[in-house]
Amino acid sequence: MSATESLTVRIKKPVKQGLGDLARLSERSMSYHAEKALAEYVAREKHRLEALAREIETGIESLNAGKGVRMNRKLFDDIKQRGRERLNQLSSRK
Repeated sequence: MSATESLTVRIKKPVKQGLGDLARLSERSMSYHAEKALAEYVAREKHRLEALAREIETGIESLNAGKGVRMNRKLFDDIKQRGRERLNQLSSRK
């Protein structure tokens, strides 16, 4: 049996309404659905951060092996442009 703890959080009204709707449809509590959603988010975020850490480690190993790329203005501008494009794509999904 796992122990439970209480956590007080502030959530936006539409999120609370969605939890209430789920609770009514499923005959489960709002806190049940909130806990499930939070657990899923934590697992996804942990996976994302672990993948990022692996990518960073791979990059560091590559640099340590002498496989780095000298930064110049064109490379910097290309990276900046790709970053802006990716940010725009992510922003348009919301």
